[in-house]
Amino acid sequence: TKNSAARMFLIVAALFMSVTFVYSQTESARIQGSVSDKNGAAIAGATVTVTDLTTNRAVTAQTNGNGEYSILSLLPGRYRIEVSQSNFKTLRQEITLEVQQVAVLNFSLEPGEVSAVVEVTSDAPLVESATSSVGEVISGLEAVELPLNGRNVLELARLTPGVTQGVIGGFASGSGNNAETYRGGNTGGAAISVNGQRTQANNFLLDGVDNNESLVNTINIFPAAEAVQEFRVQTSVATAEFGRGGGAIINSVTKSGNSRFYGSAFLFIRNDDLDARPTFNTEKSEFRRGQFGGTVGGPIPFFGKDRLFFFADYEGLRQFLPFGQELATVPTAEFRNGNFAALLDPSINIQLIDPLTGNPIAGNRIDLLPGNRMNAVALNYLRAYPLPNRPGVFQNYAVTRNQTVQQDTFDIRVDSTINESNQLFGRFSWGRSDQTTSSRLPALPAGFGSGTNPTRTRGAVVGLSTVLNQNLFNEFRIQANRIKYGYTPPFFDTPISANLGIPNANRDSSLGGGALIGGYNGQLEYTGDFGPYIIPQDTYQIVDSISYTAGKHIFKFGGTILRRDVALYRPNRGKGYFFLIGNGDPSQCGGAAST
Repeated sequence: TKNSAARMFLIVAALFMSVTFVYSQTESARIQGSVSDKNGAAIAGATVTVTDLTTNRAVTAQTNGNGEYSILSLLPGRYRIEVSQSNFKTLRQEITLEVQQVAVLNFSLEPGEVSAVVEVTSDAPLVESATSSVGEVISGLEAVELPLNGRNVLELARLTPGVTQGVIGGFASGSGNNAETYRGGNTGGAAISVNGQRTQANNFLLDGVDNNESLVNTINIFPAAEAVQEFRVQTSVATAEFGRGGGAIINSVTKSGNSRFYGSAFLFIRNDDLDARPTFNTEKSEFRRGQFGGTVGGPIPFFGKDRLFFFADYEGLRQFLPFGQELATVPTAEFRNGNFAALLDPSINIQLIDPLTGNPIAGNRIDLLPGNRMNAVALNYLRAYPLPNRPGVFQNYAVTRNQTVQQDTFDIRVDSTINESNQLFGRFSWGRSDQTTSSRLPALPAGFGSGTNPTRTRGAVVGLSTVLNQNLFNEFRIQANRIKYGYTPPFFDTPISANLGIPNANRDSSLGGGALIGGYNGQLEYTGDFGPYIIPQDTYQIVDSISYTAGKHIFKFGGTILRRDVALYRPNRGKGYFFLIGNGDPSQCGGAAST
């Protein structure tokens, strides 16, 4: 029947609205409230003018028959509000709006001349009565002026109740090279735990668009402390426009230019030459860290006064960081010549078995077996290890690995007031990070996390805010970004296995380095790796939301189209295996193979 078809259509439409239109996130703030006289009677037709004190952009609204008004899509910052109506004194107030804030401001006008001005000194109310969300805003001033080790601005999220670092040194933090994304590993990376949720359960937004890395669920573009206007950590009861994350919603906004030129420069240096020796250490470990950069912003005057503004920032990091001392097992001088008699010590008691006969090898002396049982490749492999620098057979080599980091990030943002009804902005972000950890052995690849981890980020977003009419407002965002990271093993440009004489090893450039030999370091230190890999990720997104004002109520509808492309290129895995005892013929020992 027609009624059944109509009901079915309404059900499908409702489901479509609930699924498609709940995820249109935004970073903008809004002001709403009412205007009345001293007796509480509503004043209709009053003019409410909101002026951005940095760009002089003004937005006006008229109160309706109930004296109510609303002004949407205001960037975080300082504003001046003027409320005027004939036969009443003009009321003026300055407020600071935060990211995603809903400020409810009710005004009471006094009778008098419009030219008379009443100044209100109070700021926006601290309690947001118009939204159910719970969270905290971290301002750009806090990001720049609070002590921030490593200048990882996301660490400040822990100032919010219910937010912790989670498992210190855990997988998502990148600490100890324990994740696919290594940036900021020694300062916690982007790993924060909210209300007990996993550190990968958060949703990162930047300038109103998605900022999530897709494989490990961490962050794509790390905002620099000097570039952050502010960010909101929303920990509970998020509104319908936000989705994806079961933990926190971290909504960040980059700084904009304003009507005057301004800038900053910074340099932070840490060096062991300036440090005291730790009390229980005999010497200081070498450590160098330098972070430097600056910002510049202002108007672009060629397009008219207060029409076009820019902001640019750059941050660099150069770091040399020693790890703690590590112990490994390397062959002794006797082992390198086939004499393993030391393994028969009662405290060790390891008897070598001849793999050809199944009988014990007398005295563990392979060098004394008849028929030249010494394998040349095995000897080359043992002799590639460094000599012990500690006594004993096991854990007889002490080493301190070093990590070097070279990182550069850059952002540029342009804001334009096209006309009274349209405001446009665009941002481009660029990042490069190379983290290299030295091998545990000087001539062989060894040690978890050894090698180079390169990360490259690119991101571009364009947004348009449009006043369609007194009661209708639209926000549009479109973005494209890419993060590409990977791993290159140590000595990958050297045919180590071929140089040792392992047959069929290092057959092409994708099989460089050393074959994986050994296991979990129960005895001899393992060497080799599982080869390089690279993981490019592309994100494309279109976001649109439309807001309709009806009296005290604001209805917001929107949606997002989000495409993620994630690839993993790994040309080879384990590149070889090798027997230390053979029949003396190198061609009969284990070789290298790609899989």
